[in-house]
Amino acid sequence: QSHIVTYKANVGVHTPVLTYESVRDFLLPAHYPAQSNALDLSLSNSPQRDKDATFWATELENLEIQFNEQLRPKFRRGEINHLSVFGFAPMPLLIKLGTLINDIHHAEIHQPVRDPKTWNLNDNSNVTQYNVIAPAEMRPLVALNISLSGTINNERITRVLGDTCSIYTITIDAPFNDFLKSKEQLSDFSIAIRKLMNQIKSKYNAQTPLQVFPAMPIATAIEFGRVWMPKADMHLVIYDENTANSGFFKAIEIQNG
Repeated sequence: QSHIVTYKANVGVHTPVLTYESVRDFLLPAHYPAQSNALDLSLSNSPQRDKDATFWATELENLEIQFNEQLRPKFRRGEINHLSVFGFAPMPLLIKLGTLINDIHHAEIHQPVRDPKTWNLNDNSNVTQYNVIAPAEMRPLVALNISLSGTINNERITRVLGDTCSIYTITIDAPFNDFLKSKEQLSDFSIAIRKLMNQIKSKYNAQTPLQVFPAMPIATAIEFGRVWMPKADMHLVIYDENTANSGFFKAIEIQNG
């Protein structure tokens, strides 16, 4: 049996629809719903949009409160053996959700696949090479460019941080928004991003903030948060891109320690 966890937040002008009824069948046949409703961590009927600074503070506070109220007590009592996670929200919030779930808990992260339309990653042996591009020199600031669902040119990062930053990039040969099809691709990403964070930390230290610029599928965003270790990894400063704000801007911070 698996507990369904849903989390949604406004993306631009769009309000995602994500309900227990719309996702429960995607657990079968591997799992059955543990209860007849989802553990929904969403902020209901929020009028705020992701171009507004207040949106991020409100959503972040709500996500932490809902997780602490709905999930932590069940974990402590040993009532949850497995999670089925369905999310649709801006990347920084999905990364935060992943840090809350962490990799301690058994969970399957579902991905909305456009073609064929499903919320399930397949079991095929889809091989994706995750390429890492390291900076030529070490500078005071360090940034992580995640170019998976689209390509982020480094100029868009230096426009925000200035030229005194070293930029590490993880990408694939042809970034596009529906490349993620299989569980193996997600698992390989988890390994690759873990190794890359260790590589960056070996050059800097856990006290140096890592400036994160993500263009990635939903499941990889949650998985990125899951592999981040709060007691060992770098403080995260996560940016979001919005044309209403003329490009990337700082959305949320995730503290370590």
